[in-house]
Amino acid sequence: IMSRTGDEEISLSDRAALFNREQTDLIVSIHVNSEDSLTAAYISTFILALGGRAEKAAKPIQRELVAATGWPDGGIRVANFYILRETKAATVLLEMGFISHANTADLLARQSTQRSLAWAIFRGLGAYLGFKVSDYQGHWAESAIRQVLGAGLMSGYPDGTFRPDQGATRAELAAALVRFLPKLKHTLD
Repeated sequence: IMSRTGDEEISLSDRAALFNREQTDLIVSIHVNSEDSLTAAYISTFILALGGRAEKAAKPIQRELVAATGWPDGGIRVANFYILRETKAATVLLEMGFISHANTADLLARQSTQRSLAWAIFRGLGAYLGFKVSDYQGHWAESAIRQVLGAGLMSGYPDGTFRPDQGATRAELAAALVRFLPKLKHTLD
């Protein structure tokens, strides 16, 4: 259930009432933060209290958001926000960077960043619900990634991620080339 799909104002009480009326199981409230300090540039996930379903959902979502962006990890934080307090379902409130930080604001305005954040939330929810979701699913290069993985030319990281938007180190490039050379030699012979 979406509380809104466009740029419209819906009061906090109307949002909470909607979620309570629809008897949702989990609420993910998505926000972009702002602060007087122009240097704040991290991602945080807020919950009402530690130890419940909200914290269990918050951990993988927070982990995926930080992994997707490389932005500093502001951690899981406890707060008494209205949407956290007034909804019956487990609720997580995501603060995905600071619009008051010039570099972050520029990145947040990009569709590619928005898509990356959306997929990170999806992967985090998948992990919370026990589903295995690849970090390249839905990526613009998903087909190419599947091909190089299937051909054994590249592999993901030990934690099961591929990290498609992360730059490769020289060592990672060397490892991929070593896998490629025998196949190239076989083709040339």
